[in-house]
Amino acid sequence: MSGHGLRAAFAIRGLNRQGLEAPVRGGDLMSIDKATRDRALRIVAEDLGHGRASIGCAYYGSCTNRGPARTFDANPDDELAPRMLALLERLSAKLQARRSVRMGLRRYREILNGG
Repeated sequence: MSGHGLRAAFAIRGLNRQGLEAPVRGGDLMSIDKATRDRALRIVAEDLGHGRASIGCAYYGSCTNRGPARTFDANPDDELAPRMLALLERLSAKLQARRSVRMGLRRYREILNGG
C-alpha cells in the first residue's frame, strides 16, 4: 500500500460520489457533458489538494480517452487489502524471528563474558 495508491482510491471514490466512473474502472469521462465533467474533475482535484483539475487524471486515468469503456471483473481494492495484510504479517513474523535471534546472540555473549 502506498500513499499514491491511497490517493488514487480516494480520487476514484470522489468521481463516484460525483456520479462518474473512473477511466481505470471502465468509465469514459469524454461521454459526459463538458460542464458536468469539468465540475466533477475540479471538485475531486480540490479534494486532493490540487488547483488543476487535470492533475486528477494521474490518479483515476486519462481524462481524454475517447476509446470504448473497458470492463473489469473485480475491484482491485477488494484484492489489495488482504494481500497487503498477508505481506505485513509475513514481514512482522520475519522481524520477530530476527529479534529473537539477536536476543539469543546477545544473551549468549553475556554468558560467555561471565554475565
